[in-house]
Amino acid sequence: MNPIIVVEHLSKHYPNGNVWALNDISFEIPSGTIATVTGKSGCGKTTLLNMLGGLDKPTSGTVLLKSYDISQMNERQLLDFRPTNIGFVFQFFNLLEELTSEENILFPAAIRKKQVDDDYYKTICDIMDIQRILPKHPTQLSGGERQRVAIARALIMQPAVVLMDEPTGNLDEENKSRVCTLISDLNIQLGQTFVIVTHDSDLASFGKTRIFMRDGKIDRVI
Repeated sequence: MNPIIVVEHLSKHYPNGNVWALNDISFEIPSGTIATVTGKSGCGKTTLLNMLGGLDKPTSGTVLLKSYDISQMNERQLLDFRPTNIGFVFQFFNLLEELTSEENILFPAAIRKKQVDDDYYKTICDIMDIQRILPKHPTQLSGGERQRVAIARALIMQPAVVLMDEPTGNLDEENKSRVCTLISDLNIQLGQTFVIVTHDSDLASFGKTRIFMRDGKIDRVI
């Protein structure tokens, strides 16, 4: 299977404090997989995720997504590239409270005046089991429901990869388990690629590719 992400000799150095958040790391992530990134706090997981999403620039090295070198793109190029190639899911949901759940999901397409595939949208809603909450606002939802809406929003533009930063970090055990299962379902049914930074061992166990980090380096990949 061809890699969708190729990271080559990636480093990130912060001169203030002389910290190497990432130190010459290289790996590949196959298309259509769930990749999990784990390690102790401060090992560089979030920095790596930011590099994969083009949210931060490396000191050296490259990040290739679908063979495009996003580490060399300027901000204008990234603004054009991200919406249809990268979806983001964060720990704190980041939903717009003035919008309904459906409006939140469709928002990325609406602001870019992109037509949403109705069948794809229905499939996402069916898998995430959110049809009944589409008219509700985020303040009317549980934490698990908010995260399911946030995941649907990340998927709406049919991105090549979805990047997730501690997606179960604010959920109780029942909702953690449900979100883990839903991510697996999305991977199987849609062939969606996920890269997930997590401290949650249960979520990490869903990784078909598992990246273990230590002190800014790749400890091992299995």
